[in-house]
Amino acid sequence: MIKRYLNPLLLLFILVAATSVGEVQFSASIDGTNPNEIMLKWTVQNEQDVESYLIKRKMKSDQQFRNITDIGDIPAGTHEFTDRHLSKKSGSVESVSYKLYAKYKNVTTPVALSQTEVNYTTNTVRRTWGNIKSMFQ
Repeated sequence: MIKRYLNPLLLLFILVAATSVGEVQFSASIDGTNPNEIMLKWTVQNEQDVESYLIKRKMKSDQQFRNITDIGDIPAGTHEFTDRHLSKKSGSVESVSYKLYAKYKNVTTPVALSQTEVNYTTNTVRRTWGNIKSMFQ
């Protein structure tokens, strides 16, 4: 009997947690000094019981969002993360979407807070060590 009420109570808690964070500002921008990196910034009005933040990314060519980082032990205020793991063909333009989630204490499911998007154009081709070695074979 308790199990029957557990799922609705969990959903209610997640809904209350999502509405209690207040205003969320989440943005993505490309730094002029390094166009191969995307800077993410966010502020959350109420960070009570937030254990960590999860960021997911989806490139235009991806089928679904993928986890790129889980940031914990952070002080309250404005938060930043630099996405340095972007690679694609040189000179092409692609939209990149990010989703921000909050992980709360005693809650197993992350709560979606906000989403942002930026158009990303790379000026250089990223090469792995394997690619560089193959050039000289």
